[in-house]
Amino acid sequence: MKTLLLMRHATADRGWPSFDDFNRPLSAEGQREAKGIGQHLKSYGPTPDRIFCSQARRARETWESLALETAQNRIDYQESLYSASPASLLNLIREVDAKDPTDCLMIIAHNPTIEVMIGGLVGTGSDETALQRARAEVAPASLAVLEFEGSSWSRLNPAEGRLVAFLGPAFLARG
Repeated sequence: MKTLLLMRHATADRGWPSFDDFNRPLSAEGQREAKGIGQHLKSYGPTPDRIFCSQARRARETWESLALETAQNRIDYQESLYSASPASLLNLIREVDAKDPTDCLMIIAHNPTIEVMIGGLVGTGSDETALQRARAEVAPASLAVLEFEGSSWSRLNPAEGRLVAFLGPAFLARG
């Protein structure tokens, strides 16, 4: 079984100059959102073994605000995730080394790619409530938890994932 955590970065500062989108920081709200998702993951799991994160400042700050601390965490900042297409993101996932003991992979990136990936990977057997939330909106700081049968990331295919949870700041605020 493989678990994939797809997360859209938390809310960025809207007052930042538009010509420097790559370096936009998180807003105070975004920091609170990411901390809330991090607290949920610490309490209920899953814990990622490996993380791919966009090098954009707001994505890096999202990861830092999650404050997930385990010895197994390995983070790989990738500039390509800033403007990655769903196809290139799927290829990145499939290239995770077969010898790498990664059972839970986390990706922190941007929309529309995260939203398209969630929709494209979800198959039958998904949690209906999570599916409804994901279809409604993939807001900043949203996190989709997908499970895949099998032991290899290289065999991951669209429409074969089971969405087991979908969290976002609005859901966490309701308790």
